[in-house]
Amino acid sequence: MALARDASAPAANKGAGTRTTASFTPPAGSFLVARVSGDGQSTPGATTFTVTGGGLTWTLRRRQVTRPGSCEIWTAYKAAGGAMTVTATINSGSWQTQLDVEVFTGAEAVWGGAVNGASASSGLPSVAVTTTRDGSWVIAASADWSQAGLGTVGAGQTMDDEYNSAGATTAHAWRQTATTPTSGTVVTSNLTAPAAQDYNVAAIEIREAATATPAWPPRPLAAYPSFF
Repeated sequence: MALARDASAPAANKGAGTRTTASFTPPAGSFLVARVSGDGQSTPGATTFTVTGGGLTWTLRRRQVTRPGSCEIWTAYKAAGGAMTVTATINSGSWQTQLDVEVFTGAEAVWGGAVNGASASSGLPSVAVTTTRDGSWVIAASADWSQAGLGTVGAGQTMDDEYNSAGATTAHAWRQTATTPTSGTVVTSNLTAPAAQDYNVAAIEIREAATATPAWPPRPLAAYPSFF
């Protein structure tokens, strides 16, 4: 099965403090990715989250908090179908937060892709990952401390969700518009507008499930002709 985004993903939940998605029903064998971007105190690393939901084991893949605010990517695998919600619990305070959950089918059950993050006091969010399997998908998120207003993604990318509360960090969740055909490709996730920002950004590669290699030999040795 080819890697694909599933339409069961819930709408992003945006607002102050801990956020919980509406109930949604991913198909059996779904790979879930939660992107959490939040405001916070001016001290770098002051705001972090914990993601839970569906009775699944959620694993933090990247927490980018070098600059103020927080940008995080968590993953989980759902072997069985059934309704669930996802919650991003803020560990302190009641800062403005965006929780975006993506559902993928045809992905590997045990994640083994690439992930990367970047931070800067000025500039436009940009981070690169090098794909490790043919047909993988790269998705990203950022928390932009000083940005006023929403953003514009670079070429070949699609914005999934954005959130800006007056005077707060702007949160972005976006992706490459399509999968990347070839392993070893450097894929850049970036914003091109509106202006220089103080940001944290992270990106992760979602890999297609590996195709099983047939056992060798493909038929019993007795089936091959004898030349002796």
